Amino acid sequence: MVAGVGALRVPVLVLALLVSGVLVHGAIIPPLGIHDEAGLEVAAARYGRGGPHAVVRRTMPPDPHDLDLDVLEDMRFQEGDWRRERVGWAVMVLIVIGAVLGAFGHGLLGYRTATSADGGVAVTHEAVARRGGVTDIEVRVDPDLAGDALQLHLSTSYLERVQVETITPQPSDAVPSGDGITFEFTTDDVDPGTDIVIRFGIRPDTVGVARGEVGLVGGPSMDIDQVLLP
Repeated sequence: MVAGVGALRVPVLVLALLVSGVLVHGAIIPPLGIHDEAGLEVAAARYGRGGPHAVVRRTMPPDPHDLDLDVLEDMRFQEGDWRRERVGWAVMVLIVIGAVLGAFGHGLLGYRTATSADGGVAVTHEAVARRGGVTDIEVRVDPDLAGDALQLHLSTSYLERVQVETITPQPSDAVPSGDGITFEFTTDDVDPGTDIVIRFGIRPDTVGVARGEVGLVGGPSMDIDQVLLP
C-alpha cells in the first residue's frame, strides 16, 4: 500500500509541473530543457521561427521604456497641440465677449455719458470707434440754458482726428475759430420742458486716441475721449 502511494506521487508531481507550465494569456511555457539544442529544434518545429519567445513577446504588454522615440515625440507634439488649441479657444471666447461688451465699438458697454454738474448738459459717445466708420455724438441740453439760440462748440483737437458727416437738426450757422467750430441752432420749435437733442455723425480719419471738448458757449463743456481702431 505504501509502495502504491509512492508510485502515485510521481504522476501527480509530473501533472503539477505540466500545469505550472501554463503562461498568462494562454501561452504555454516550454518544458524544461528547451534551451538546449534539442529543445530549440522542438520549439522551432512547434512555434515556427523565433521559438516560443516570439509567442511570449506577442502576448506580454510593451514596456514603456522600450517605446519608439518617434512615438514619444508624436505624443508630446499632440499634447502641445491640444494645449495650443485650448488657448486658441479661450482667446476666441474673450474676443467674442469683448465685442459684445463694446471693446471694438457698438457694444453693450461701449458708450460713455458725461453730465455737467448742474445736469443741464449731457454728452454721450462711443468709447471705441473705427477708422472709416460712422459714430454718433449726442448732446442733450436743458432748454432753459439755451435761450433763443443754442450755441455748441466743438474743439479743434477733436476735429483734427475726425470728419463731421451729419448734424441733426441742421445748424442755422457754423462759425470756425482758432480753437474749433461753433454751431448755432434755433430753438423756436422746441417743446417747453423737453431737452434739446443734437446729434453729430462723426467719421474718424485716423487711428489712435481722439480727445476734445463739446459744450455750450459760455456754459459747461464735456470731455470727449475715444479710442480709434483701424
